[in-house]
This record gives sequence, structure tokens and C-alpha cells, in this order.
Amino acid sequence: MITCDMNNEPPSVCIRHTPGGTPDLMLEEILDASGFWTAMESVRRTQKISRDRFSIAIKPDLDVFNLALPSGTDRHLVQHLASLLRQRGYALITVIDARNTRDSWLLNREPLMVADFVGYDFSGDVYEVTGGDVSASAAQTWSDADFRINFAKNRTHESQVFALCVHNLLGVCPSNVTLSDLGSRCLGLLRESPPHFNLIDGFISFHGAAGERAPVAHKSCTLIASPDALLADVVGASKMGLDPYLSPINAKCLQALGMPSLQGIDGELTRYPMWQNVHPLVAESARKRNEVPGLGGASAAWFQTVDREHFPFREFYSDRLNSFIAPLMARMGDDPRAQWLIVLLNTLIASVGSGILAQHTLFAKGQLERQRKRIEIDLDRFGDGDYLNLPEHLALFEQHVRTGEYTSGRIQLRRLDDAALFFASHEYPIAYDEFVSRVNIGHAIQYMNDYIGGSLVTVARDDHGRTRMQAERNLYLQQPNWMVLFGGDIIDVEKIQLLDYGEDRQTIYWRTVASPNNSAENDDGRVSFIRAPNGCVRMEIFTRQKFSLPLFFQFIRIDLFPGIRDSIVETAYRNFFERTVANMQAQFDGREFRIGYERPTDLIDENSLGDIARYIATALATLSELLRTRSDIAGVGEWFAARSWTSDTRPAPVPDSDGFRHFGPTPAGTRYDSVAGQATDLARRLEEVLLDSPGVFAGLASAVQRDLEAFAEQNGGESR
Repeated sequence: MITCDMNNEPPSVCIRHTPGGTPDLMLEEILDASGFWTAMESVRRTQKISRDRFSIAIKPDLDVFNLALPSGTDRHLVQHLASLLRQRGYALITVIDARNTRDSWLLNREPLMVADFVGYDFSGDVYEVTGGDVSASAAQTWSDADFRINFAKNRTHESQVFALCVHNLLGVCPSNVTLSDLGSRCLGLLRESPPHFNLIDGFISFHGAAGERAPVAHKSCTLIASPDALLADVVGASKMGLDPYLSPINAKCLQALGMPSLQGIDGELTRYPMWQNVHPLVAESARKRNEVPGLGGASAAWFQTVDREHFPFREFYSDRLNSFIAPLMARMGDDPRAQWLIVLLNTLIASVGSGILAQHTLFAKGQLERQRKRIEIDLDRFGDGDYLNLPEHLALFEQHVRTGEYTSGRIQLRRLDDAALFFASHEYPIAYDEFVSRVNIGHAIQYMNDYIGGSLVTVARDDHGRTRMQAERNLYLQQPNWMVLFGGDIIDVEKIQLLDYGEDRQTIYWRTVASPNNSAENDDGRVSFIRAPNGCVRMEIFTRQKFSLPLFFQFIRIDLFPGIRDSIVETAYRNFFERTVANMQAQFDGREFRIGYERPTDLIDENSLGDIARYIATALATLSELLRTRSDIAGVGEWFAARSWTSDTRPAPVPDSDGFRHFGPTPAGTRYDSVAGQATDLARRLEEVLLDSPGVFAGLASAVQRDLEAFAEQNGGESR
């Protein structure tokens, strides 16, 4: 037992474990012990608002897919909390319906419908219910509230390993970023509108090898409370026997905000008995699956156990695939073969996504989605001196490359401490004043070759209102692009920048201070627009870059083969410079030059799959139906999943005089009946599969070929 005295100060986190206790009494006890009421009164008095006008927002976990096994925050606890607040005179209480997981592939998931199914009271007598799945109204309600309460559920998660307080904030985050940006979203919310108090409902927890995909109830009889969301999660993860950094969302927040102190804990940190966590292989493969554009979001529907009566599937093929895969998820905790099969499926989907991404990167850049990623660095870390010292810092490196010979045409290259130093210049036949009026020096990085997105924040302006200091996050495609074939990651860097404006020269200086995906150690440099003696403009670019190499190139030690390495680097920089020069010209002319496309809406629709993704899903659905209905190959599925796929009571279909086979009705979901007398000749069964399914795979191959030909025709000549 860890207890806290601290001169009657409330504990930093409070844990209550009461076997045989009642949830309502446990909630009342932990609210008193954790200093909840004192914290609320302190905020109210600071804001000088009366209790009847003091707005309170409660964000429960409403990621519920099965009403018979409600894996979200216990509605009775939320309602009891609202009643306690009402009894103390707080009148403006709002329960926010905002789910943390995208679920548009199901029906009856519209705003407020899940809350209604779960049983929340819509009379308005004690509290109001507002919001909707990842909606702007939910985020606004949360940020506008005078006091924000985060009421999470104690549960494991398929890809995030665990999902507690920080994860529960996803539903009230702005939804204008991709799945890979979940950590950035939560980090931004913790900085801008953090919860004032956090509760974890662990009276009935949900654990299991499949996480939220197939939750298993666990009577933990535990509640956790803390004003610090990260601290509550550290304690919650510890009681699961987990490293709090295993969750990518929590890891990003902990790395940015720091590990909270564990002093002042009131309660036990012992692990829950008989608790089962998600295997690291499952979590890693699920994350890679989720990152696949389009297909990754849609495939979540295939793995989730669902109450079909209340939440039917929108599309037939998702329903069929779900009935094939979801039972495997439910068996993962007991059947190692099911677990390995799920890892294999996740890896297969991720591999398909990687192939599509590589094809787009190399041949169809217009098919890539532009990225919108917010700056994660804490800008308060940097003072004016950090910005003003950039010219001097860069000059030390630029002099090394400027003293050398031109490597090829207009470019100079040299290596220093394993980083590439690059310098090049180009003169445009355009008047200097006209050029700088149309080409913003502050956006020079965004005009560079293969820029795919990011964000920019102004830090300070000069006396003329022009940006003087700014911070920028930049994302570029792999350099050179074919690195994507070797698993090269997109280049993602965060920079501080200084802008200088002169009569005959404008310059932007930058230095990389962070790389969220560790794709770069250095990416520093400058771009200058200079008035040439003839009145035209000369552009100069200097960079100092050191990017992370894919594992293959690390393994072969490409640095030991300088002839090959230098040839690759020189070609890459020459292409980069030539295309950047063309992009600057296009910006001056007012022509579109950026690669990729802008998603027309902030919300990501999992149902808007591309043709290739739909063909693949349809092929898999057809194959699953084949395994379900063909009794003579049932043994193949049984061997992989360690269970039956068909019933021995149904006669095998016999062709009629016209060659058609007639099937009787098949019950929804997967059959679990045993199969007697099945042949065990695996070779014969595989032969049957191949004989029955050529049309499926031929159609898939034809579809892929058509798409590739279309991509080649539309984008084959694209050089950006």
C-alpha cells in the first residue's frame, strides 16, 4: 500500500480497490479522497462564476459495439457523478457523446444514438447529452466548459495496447489529421484544453488478447482518480503490468510533456490478477494495418466483434468478412493459431498498402493525400537568441561546401560528419521586385520538390508586420523516391526559422529541432532571393542534411561503398534542385505544382475506398464464403482456426441439369458446428480451392492491371 500525507494535501492520484463494494459508494469515496470537490471549487472561485452558471463537461468512453458487453464507461457511474454535482448546486452539466474510434462502417452510429442505446437519460433533468462522433460540436463543448471531467474506461486496445484517459480525449480532438496523428491530437488537447480531472472506471474492466476488438470482462473492482491525465494512465498501465510508453499515443505525450512524478499516490499499484494484455506482435501489426490509406480504415470493420442487431453493417462485403475474421479475434486469447493468423492478415493488409503507396510515390504522386500535421514541439523552449543565431550557425557549415568545386553543373556537394552539404544557385530572367512580390520567401520550403504537407506557425513579426520568426513542420516524400521500395519512411521534420528582408536580398534560415518519426538527424539550410547585377533574381539554396537510412542500407553499410553512395546522392540532389527551380517558376506564374491532393473534408470516410482496395476486399470476402460453404475443403480452415467452418448436417450442393448449384439459406455469422468424416488430404483441398477460385483472382489481377494502366496514362509523365 502506498499512502500520502503531504500535510493534508490531496494525493496526486488516488486508487480505490474494494472487492465486493458497490460502484456508487466507491465513486463517492474516491471523489472525496482525491480532492475532486476542492479542485472544482478552486477553479470556480478563480473564474468567479456562480455554481448555477458554472459549466461542467463530462467525457465518458462510448466506444461500445455490443450492448450485452458494454465496454465503455459505466453509464450508472456517469449518471451518479452528474447527480452528485447537481446535489451540490452545479446546474450546467453536459455529457459529451464523442467516440474515440471511427465507426461509420456501421449503421445506428449517428450522433446521440449510441448514448441512447446505452441508456443515457435525455430528459435533461440532471444533465444534457450533446455532441456526436468526432464532431466539431463535441470539441467545442469540451473546450468551452469551465470544468472538464475525463471519465475513461479501464481496457486494453488492439493497436494502442491500452486505452485510458489520454486515449479517451480523442473524441473531443479536432479530427483534421490522419490515424497516424492520434498522438499529436491528444498532445495538442493536453496543451490547449486539458481535463481538470480524470477518472478511470475499472469496476468492471475489459481486457483480452484482442483488446477492444473482442473485449473480455474482468471484475477489477477498482477506480482511479487524478487531476493529471498522464499520471492516471501511468498508474492504470502499471496495474495492467505494462510500460506506459507502450501506447504510441501516451508515449508521444510523455516524451513531449515529461513523465509525471509518482509521489503522492494513495492506493495499491499491484497488478490485476489474471489480467491478459495484447501481444506486442498483434499491436504492431494492427498499427501497420491501420496506417494503410483507405484499406486500413475499412479493415477495422472486419476485425471488430459487433452486436449486429443494434449496429448492422453498411456494406455486404464488410459483414461477410467480419463473420469470417471476428470469431478469430474472439479466440486469440486461447488459440495461438488464431493469434498468428490475425498477425498474418494484418501484415498482408499492411503489405498491400505499402505496395499501393510505393506505386503512387513512384508513378502517381497526384494520388497521394497531402498531410496536415500540427507542430508538436514546445515553442516556449526557444528564445529570440535561438532564432537570431541561425545565420551564424549555418555559415560555419556553408563555408565548407562553398570552398569546393562544382560537382555537377550548378551544384556543389561535400560530406561533413556523414551529413551532405549542398549548395546551388539559379538565375531567373525575372525582375527581382516582381519575383519577390509573388514568391513568398517565408514559404520557400513549401515550394521545394516532393513537399507533401505540414504546418506553419508565426512566432514574431517585424515593425512592418512581416513574419520575422516562425516554426514549421515539413513532410517530404522519400529521397530518392525509390527508397520507398526498401521501407524508407517519409521525411518529417520540425524547424525554427528566421526571415531577413533587405532591399536587394531576402533570406529564410532554418534549423531542424525535432523529427517526429526519426527520419532525419539534420535538415538545416537557407534559401535566398538576391538581386543580380542585371536586375533579375538569383536564387541560392544551401542545405545540411542527414537522413535516416532504411534497414537494408544500414545492413550493407552503404558508406563503405562511396562510389555508389556518392552517385546516388548526386543524382538525388540534382533532381531535387531542378524540380525546385521549376516549382519556384510555377509559383511565380500562378500554376499548380504541388504533388498530392487535398481531402475535401476533415472527416476520413472509411467507406470511400479506391477500386484496388474494394477489389481486394471483395476477393477476400469471396474466398471466405468459399471456405464457409464448401464442405470438402473445410479442413483447411479448421486447421488454421482450430474450429469448424461448416455443418455436417447440410448436404453438399449438387449441380442441376443446367450446371447450376443451388444453396440453401446460410445463417448470419460463423458456424461453430463440428465436422465429422472430413478428409485430411491438404493437397487435394488446395487443388479444390484453386479450381473454384480462378475467376476471383483473375478478376483481381485484371482490376489491378486496369488501375495501373490508368495511373500510368494519367501520371506517367509526372516528374514532380
